[in-house]
Amino acid sequence: LQVPAIDKLTYVQVMTLNGLEAPANPRSRNMLNMYAALPRMHPLNDSLAVSDISQGADREGIRYDGSVPTMATNSQLLCSRTGQFLALQQNDSIAVRYNFDLLPALQYNRWILNLANPLLQDVRVRKALAHVVDYDHFIKNIRSNLAVRTVSPILPTKRYYAKDLQQYDFNIQKAITLMAEAGWTDSNADGILDKIQDGKRINFVLEILVPPVRSNQQYAESVTETARLAGIEIKTTTTDLTEIGPKTKNGDFQTAFMGAVLFPGLAELSQRYHSKYLAPLGDNRSRYVNPKLDEILDRIGATSDDAARDLLYVEAQKILYDDLPEIFLFAPFQPVITAKKFEGVTTANRPGYYEQLFKSKSAQ
Repeated sequence: LQVPAIDKLTYVQVMTLNGLEAPANPRSRNMLNMYAALPRMHPLNDSLAVSDISQGADREGIRYDGSVPTMATNSQLLCSRTGQFLALQQNDSIAVRYNFDLLPALQYNRWILNLANPLLQDVRVRKALAHVVDYDHFIKNIRSNLAVRTVSPILPTKRYYAKDLQQYDFNIQKAITLMAEAGWTDSNADGILDKIQDGKRINFVLEILVPPVRSNQQYAESVTETARLAGIEIKTTTTDLTEIGPKTKNGDFQTAFMGAVLFPGLAELSQRYHSKYLAPLGDNRSRYVNPKLDEILDRIGATSDDAARDLLYVEAQKILYDDLPEIFLFAPFQPVITAKKFEGVTTANRPGYYEQLFKSKSAQ
């Protein structure tokens, strides 16, 4: 592992954006400029700046045109893979000079489902899909244990996270049983589930739009293999995020791997799950409608009492857990590396530190 000019760095930040959809808000898009991942470690200098990546936050690459300033000093190093964070941490000559922190997640990865598609309208099918995901493989082998499971769009660190909900497990037999209950069986013994509709046999074949990032490709490869064990055929289509965004907005998809960027503060669920925000006008890309959830989300927005609002958040999570408009995969940590010779302030807020508060310890 080549570490360029590490002695000259004030601090090192290790960040990754895997499958994240950039927020529509311009201010939020500008914040994302600081979080783009590089395909290799590279120190930024005064002449380099991250260009606007709001239309392609998932790319394993970065463009420089000087148009959008990012860091003010020659002090940043970005790593695109979690393995690089671990490799640096295990290097004694580096670890003695740098602090390695895993900050709480501020994003989660999901398998988004288009409920307007006839194949996905039966909740038993959606639950079967949740059981063909090898979550341990995702976290341990692909994410190098730098992520945690999540059962909802609420981050596990929140006090109102529904921690009592049992996680969907990787269980092929459960998936087969649920698909059979939904009418899907392998009637011709070809290994693919099918059913008769309008006098014709149709196979259960599902497409996933997958961003062209290696980790996302690995998730897709895993799901393709494990789903086949349950008789579900998965076809993956590598699609740039500049295309996945519009496709999921317009409903031109069956399923997709996407991430969701979250920010500190109260969780905002209405944009993604309230029926009044159905895409393409809103961000409810699953085309999910549940009047009971709509009512709860409206009450969350109108409630000022923390305890009462927390209970409503938990109730909302239970509904989403049962209905599964999307399959919640995991929440990745924020790996951040800071030089020990500096007094710095790290924070759970993105991007994990306050650059203007870093000071040299020798100058104090």
